[in-house]
Amino acid sequence: MRPLALTLKGFRGVRAGLGLDQLTLDFERLADGAELIAIAGANGSGKTTIMDNLTPFTTLPSRAATAGPGSFSYYDHVYRLESEKDLTWAHEGRRYRSQLIIRLNGRRRTEAFLHVLDAHGRWQPMRLDDGTVSDGKVETYTRCVEAICGSADTFFTSVFSAQGKRQLSTYRNAEIKTLLADLLGQEEIRALGQKAAETVRLLKAGLWAIQQEQGGIDEEAQRVDAERQRLDGATARMASTAGAKQAAQSALDAAQARHAQLAAEREQSRSTEVRRTQLVAERKSMLDSGSQTVRALEAQDHGECQRLERLDQRVAARIQQERTRRQALEQTRRRCADVLAEADTVRRAAMRLPLAQRLLRLREARTHARREQGRALTQCQGVERLAEQKLANIERDAGKAVFAAEELAHRFGLTGEVPCAGTDLQGRCKLLGDAREAQVLIPNAKIQVTRLAIEKAQARATLAGIERELASLGQCAAAVADIETADERTERQQIAVSRRAIAEQIERQARLSSAALARLDDALVALPAPYDEQQLATAVRALIGAREALAAAERSQLAATRDAQALEDLSKQVAALIARRKHVNARSAQVENELANWNLFARCMSNDGLIALAIDDAGPALSALANDLLLACYGPRFTVSIHTLLETGNGEPKEGFDIVVHDGETGESKSLGLMSGGERSWVEACLTRAIALYLAQHTGRRYTTLFSDEADGALDPQRKRMFMAMKREVLRLGGYEREFFVSQTPELTAMADAVIDLDVLAMTREDVV
Repeated sequence: MRPLALTLKGFRGVRAGLGLDQLTLDFERLADGAELIAIAGANGSGKTTIMDNLTPFTTLPSRAATAGPGSFSYYDHVYRLESEKDLTWAHEGRRYRSQLIIRLNGRRRTEAFLHVLDAHGRWQPMRLDDGTVSDGKVETYTRCVEAICGSADTFFTSVFSAQGKRQLSTYRNAEIKTLLADLLGQEEIRALGQKAAETVRLLKAGLWAIQQEQGGIDEEAQRVDAERQRLDGATARMASTAGAKQAAQSALDAAQARHAQLAAEREQSRSTEVRRTQLVAERKSMLDSGSQTVRALEAQDHGECQRLERLDQRVAARIQQERTRRQALEQTRRRCADVLAEADTVRRAAMRLPLAQRLLRLREARTHARREQGRALTQCQGVERLAEQKLANIERDAGKAVFAAEELAHRFGLTGEVPCAGTDLQGRCKLLGDAREAQVLIPNAKIQVTRLAIEKAQARATLAGIERELASLGQCAAAVADIETADERTERQQIAVSRRAIAEQIERQARLSSAALARLDDALVALPAPYDEQQLATAVRALIGAREALAAAERSQLAATRDAQALEDLSKQVAALIARRKHVNARSAQVENELANWNLFARCMSNDGLIALAIDDAGPALSALANDLLLACYGPRFTVSIHTLLETGNGEPKEGFDIVVHDGETGESKSLGLMSGGERSWVEACLTRAIALYLAQHTGRRYTTLFSDEADGALDPQRKRMFMAMKREVLRLGGYEREFFVSQTPELTAMADAVIDLDVLAMTREDVV
């Protein structure tokens, strides 16, 4: 697998490191012919983000816990509503294009497409031999990629050394065997083992079903035995239930005869009961009607009482007013006594009384005239407001007209001032044309000014007349309030008469109702006694009891008959259960035998069977490749060996996996997990590349490109230079074309054949979109 071009849109690592929303790298131009290609840049510039996206797999290996599905999500590493990864890559002579679209708008969704370049230079959706087509779903895309490049676990363990990757020494036994089985091409054996395990699971499920069926047969046999014991004596019960049914039938016949007799008697008394019901209903209606009439009269009387109370309140109020008035009259009387003391003055007043009366009549006439003047004043005020509004409108229009006339006069006056007057340009001068147009409009403007002046004078005259009329009217006197008086005595007499009439109506209604009720009571007494319904009810209950007794006797007889038939059927079921138990036992024995065979076959095809033997065979080859790399790059100090059989605490062998490192200087051998960080990184790198070499040499699965991200972090400066030598040795031994790597050591970056400096690209924008 060789990356050719990469485009990233909306990735957080690229934006945070380079400040770019979109990044495009053309590796065919940037790394043409180079074997070791370094991706350089400052910390946080996005190197790991780019390195992780150089593979078609749907994961960022430095961010994922494992390489499998479900261990990684792109949504935490993009920020746009629609982000995209577009990778063009080559593998075994063919070109592919991977497009991953990550959507954050609304429901999170990822679409993945894989296209292949056909012979005509057109991109076509990838189609596998089994019919799988890359249709945008992540599942089908993953199947297509793994069909081309192998599993993600193998790829990221052998040819891709991610930053912070899990070391081989931390793998559990089952995990390392699964990985090595994939490396050794044991997929068919593992597939057979998985199928055998699935067969074992199905056989166990079938055996469990057979065992359940056996348990069901035993339960059925127990149920049949219990049922046979319960049905014992069913024939004798049939005879006794037949006699009970006959006795119940005789009792039912007697009850039916008694019920028919009482029903006939009731039918005879039905007409009397109808008349009784009519009289009772008529009596109830009479009582209801009388009660309603009395309630209506009482309500009317209550209304008259309330009216009387209101009258009393008014009288009390009138008395209070009279008391106040009496007090005022007393004061007036005292003043009059004082006046009588002045007899002469009174006589003169008596002599002037006719004159005062005449004055009073004149003042009353004047008051009436003032009321008329008040109404006229209101009308005049409305007319005055209209006149003032009209005058304001006329003044505004007159002002506009005068201004327009002055403007026209000024424009016409320009005819003698413009320099083109009397010359050949006079006909084309727009200013003269405008002045002549103003000359035509001046008479109309003057006429309008004159008309508005006349209308203004008329409006002022009208307004002056209204003001004179308002002055003559003066202030209007307040309207004299009408004093409403009522004759309390007349109203009180009316209330008393109305209440006496109501009382007479209530008494008359009582007499009529009493007479009608007496007549209805006499008619009810004359009717014969009502029919005794209790006798008929007793007869009905007796009839129902007889029917229920007969039904119970029939049910008992039917149950006894069914029990006898069931007892006969149970004898047949016993024989059938015996035959069925023999058949099920035979099936169970057959399934148990097959289960033992398939268990053995599944164990042989598992990681602890043939795959373990294959790993044992491949262990020396892997160890030899790793030792060759260690010898070529780091000298003869360390050698490794792979152990698949380990000793337990009591010295017995068991299946397992361990990488043992022998130190030639100290003569000590210890597990890889017990070495120091730098030494472990050194040996781990050799083992990883040994796995890649083994894949290339023995399984036929070739990856032309290797990847490593800061794998030299724990090495000292001298070991780092040896680390670069190992990279070239791996390329040579494995026939690889190139390796992309990231290192924070400037000396190692300088030793690369080509350097992709992200800081420079971000500044120059070369190969960056």
